Amino acid sequence: FGNSAYVDSGCRLHASIAEIEIGSNSRIMRNAYLTTCVSNARRGEGIYIGNKSWIGINSVLGSGQGGLFIGNNVIIAPNVTIATGDHDYRDIATTTAEQEYSGSPIHIHDDVWVGANAVIVGGVTVGKHAVIAAGSVVTKDVPAYTLVGGVPAEEIKRFKDKDNENPIM
Repeated sequence: FGNSAYVDSGCRLHASIAEIEIGSNSRIMRNAYLTTCVSNARRGEGIYIGNKSWIGINSVLGSGQGGLFIGNNVIIAPNVTIATGDHDYRDIATTTAEQEYSGSPIHIHDDVWVGANAVIVGGVTVGKHAVIAAGSVVTKDVPAYTLVGGVPAEEIKRFKDKDNENPIM
């Protein structure tokens, strides 16, 4: 835990060899669940939250494989699900729970806003100052300075860099 990190009542931090780190002045709000307890959890592939970030009420963050890396000044609204891993399901002779579990990293860069009820799946990178609209399902990378929305999430708008008039690419 960094200096002045805050974990609200009802939260569950369920760590394994794949640790959970919370940066200074970050807030984990009521009933959020952060877990790195998956089969074959790996050191260095846990959950890492930067400074001054906010994890909303009832949000679920899961890693343990791949790694979930959240930058500084990130706002994650209520009821968001961010999970690096997935169970295989293709072998119909074996239950899904018994099949291979694997994770791919998720990187959420600085100054990102993730709207309520959004879902971000493994293997996704969200660029700096991007916005993910409420209820979106993010299955591919989101460029910096971009608003995405929908199921699956698609680009809605590019923001202009405040230092020039050209859209950020």
